[in-house]
Amino acid sequence: MIFLYPIQGADASKVAVVGGFRRDFYYRSDIYIGGQHMATDLTYPDGTPLRPVGPATIAWAGSEIYAGNFVSIDLEGGFRATYRHLIAPAPVTIGQRVTPQDTIGHVGATGIYAGWSHLHFDLWNKEKKSPEAIFKNGWWAHDPELYLGQEEAMTQTEFNKMFAQAVKEALVYAYDEKTKQPVGTKHTVGAYLHQIRRLQVAVNALQARADAAGVKRGDTVTLTGKLA
Repeated sequence: MIFLYPIQGADASKVAVVGGFRRDFYYRSDIYIGGQHMATDLTYPDGTPLRPVGPATIAWAGSEIYAGNFVSIDLEGGFRATYRHLIAPAPVTIGQRVTPQDTIGHVGATGIYAGWSHLHFDLWNKEKKSPEAIFKNGWWAHDPELYLGQEEAMTQTEFNKMFAQAVKEALVYAYDEKTKQPVGTKHTVGAYLHQIRRLQVAVNALQARADAAGVKRGDTVTLTGKLA
């Protein structure tokens, strides 16, 4: 299973390097519980927006002394990803459904960190999915770099599934064609498509009635009532 990178366009070259050591999943230090990093550090400037690595549900969000501000998301396949050291509390609520089009936090340097702004990204599962996984507190920590892939690495089926999920759940505004300003409240893309289909059915019905009555383009007609 390949997830997106948590930062648009990120790649392995952004893994943090400090004092000549590459802080990947296998990096060891006594500052970590158990002595191993069990995560990947991605270095980006303060405030860089972070996205879900796939369609997900917000499992937890908060702040604590080690992780600083953090957010955890539940992904398909039983995976849980946690984003740590966020610059501010994550703008989400527990149970909220999110997609890669959403922003769930921003890179920061809160909590106990290595002295530079970065995302500490860890990936967990209740089951051991690959040989490197390490068991800790009821979960298996997995090397994120084995599961994170660029968009072009996605199969068409994976993309179609992600797109269908976004159409169903992503909330967007409708925009006025003249003013280019948002109108009303946010709705899902699927809701807009449903309304368009209803209007098209109504238009087709009116066209059929007009054809039956012999009404031609350019004729003046009076409509009564309203669309349901």
